[in-house]
Amino acid sequence: MRKIRFNAVFSLLMLLTLSFTAAAADYSAQLKKADSEYAAGRYEEALDIYRSVERKDGVSSGFYTNLGNIYYKSGDNGNAVASYLKALRLNPGNRQARENLSFIRSYVDDANNAAVKEGKQNLSPDEPSFMRKVFDNVILAHRSSTWCVWMVVCWILFLAALALYFLAGKVIMKKIGFFSAVVLLPLAVVFGLFAWANARDLEAFDRIVVTEYTADLMAAPEGEEADETVARLHAGTELRLLEEKKVGDTSWYSVRLNSAVSGWIPAETAVRL
Repeated sequence: MRKIRFNAVFSLLMLLTLSFTAAAADYSAQLKKADSEYAAGRYEEALDIYRSVERKDGVSSGFYTNLGNIYYKSGDNGNAVASYLKALRLNPGNRQARENLSFIRSYVDDANNAAVKEGKQNLSPDEPSFMRKVFDNVILAHRSSTWCVWMVVCWILFLAALALYFLAGKVIMKKIGFFSAVVLLPLAVVFGLFAWANARDLEAFDRIVVTEYTADLMAAPEGEEADETVARLHAGTELRLLEEKKVGDTSWYSVRLNSAVSGWIPAETAVRL
C-alpha cells in the first residue's frame, strides 16, 4: 500500500514538474518569437504576442521594459511611458527602464511646451523637492522586500551581538558585542521604516498617463466651464490623479500636471497605473 502511495505521489510530482517545464518553455518561445518580430520591425505583431503573454503567463520588470521598447518603436509614447513605470514599480533598480523613461519624458515635455506661447503657460511637471529626490533615490531605489531582508539581517545580527555581550567572558568581546548592538538596532529600525515607506508609496501610486496622441485638459467635465480648454497634452504626459467622476456615459479624471495646471480629461484618453 505504501509503495502504491509513493508511486502515486511521485507520478504527481513528475507530472507537475513536466507541466511547469513545458509552460516555461512555451513562455520563453513566445518571447523569443516576439523579439524576432521586434528585430524585423514588425512591431504590431510583437505587441500582439506580448499582450497575449501578459494575459496568460504574468509579467516581470524586464517584460515591461521590452514592452515599453516595442511601444516606443511603434510610435506609442503613452503606453511606452506606462510600461516603463510599471517596470520600475516591479524593480526600481531597472536601469534601462529608468533611462528610457527619462528620454521619453524629455521629448514629451518639449512637445507639450512647443505649442505654448512663450511665457503664457508652463506645461512642465514641478521639480521634485530635495526631500523627494532623496526619497526617490534612496528609499525607492530598492524594493520593499529588499529593505525587509536587510531589516531581518540586522535584527539577527543585533541579537547575536547581544548574546556576545552577555555571554562573552573577555572584556574586548563584550565591547564588540555592545557597540555592534548599538549600531545594528538603529539600522534595523531604519530599514524597517524604509520598507514601510516604500510599500506605502506603492499603494498610494495615483498616476495616470495620456495615451491619446493629444488630449485636451478641460476646466470642468460639465457646466459652463465644460468647453474651456486648459491645455493640450501629448501622449506620454504623466498626471497625478485627484478624483474620478462619471458624467453621463463618460468617465472623467480630475488631474494635476503641476502647481499651476490642473483640470479634467476623459478617462478613455489615458491609462491609470
